[in-house]
Amino acid sequence: MRATFWLVLFALAMGMLGLAASGKDVPVLSQWTDTAPRIDGAADDWAGMELTPQALGVQVGFKNDEKYLYVHFLFTDPKALTSVEATGMTLYFDVQGKKSKDHGINFRRLQMTADEFIAFLEQKQGPLPEEQKKQYRANPRFSVFYYGMISKGVKNIQQAEEREGILPAVFRYGQQPGRTVMYEFAIPLARAAALAPGIGSQPGQTVRVGFEWGGWSRALQQFSASQFGQMATTARADKPREDPTAEGGEPAAAAGMRMGDAPDIAAMRKMQPKKYDFWVDVNLAAK
Repeated sequence: MRATFWLVLFALAMGMLGLAASGKDVPVLSQWTDTAPRIDGAADDWAGMELTPQALGVQVGFKNDEKYLYVHFLFTDPKALTSVEATGMTLYFDVQGKKSKDHGINFRRLQMTADEFIAFLEQKQGPLPEEQKKQYRANPRFSVFYYGMISKGVKNIQQAEEREGILPAVFRYGQQPGRTVMYEFAIPLARAAALAPGIGSQPGQTVRVGFEWGGWSRALQQFSASQFGQMATTARADKPREDPTAEGGEPAAAAGMRMGDAPDIAAMRKMQPKKYDFWVDVNLAAK
């Protein structure tokens, strides 16, 4: 009798674990829409839609039509924002149900001077009239909501292919009430080329979507290295002349620093922004 009780209890426990494990991978349902939401960083077009909480201080929701997957990404915890402004937000797509990072799109806002903005436009559109350049130069700064492609075997973000028949990807973000920040994305379902900003799926299918942001960007790495070097140089300059390690060595070399400087370096390392990533299976709605 006692043995039977423990067997039943064990079976119930295993069943609960199985449900928990299977529930973790339950796909999120995308909602069909006949009216494409405005990608403007405002939540008006998502009113009444239930978002799916994640364990990182964010919530996500999805809509789709026959051409686009629309993503509502809400930061509910300001700490989760980390260095997203510097690194941008990268979305990965895998139609095989894997967690593959062979195909992704990095979305970020770039701050440009007038001349940088003109060069950016001319790279995409060709030479601009001088009168138009003059109008642009009247503004000191420009914000560009840019996206670039991530592909297998290539370290750097690549320029997305743009030609007739390739739909663009679009994103915006904005501050919401209660110190939350919302990101909005529109990603084409079709993928016309290797560097096209598409998923390679269609309505009614399931796609695994990965989200990644924060950590170190190249710009942050360079800034950190410069700050680290300045700290080391300052520490060496403060050393007494009789200290045999006061001269020589590279500015950023820890070997040329006193033991008393170690807490400063440790503090510098603790300032590294946190990196986040997670995956969601999304069932695309069929019309």
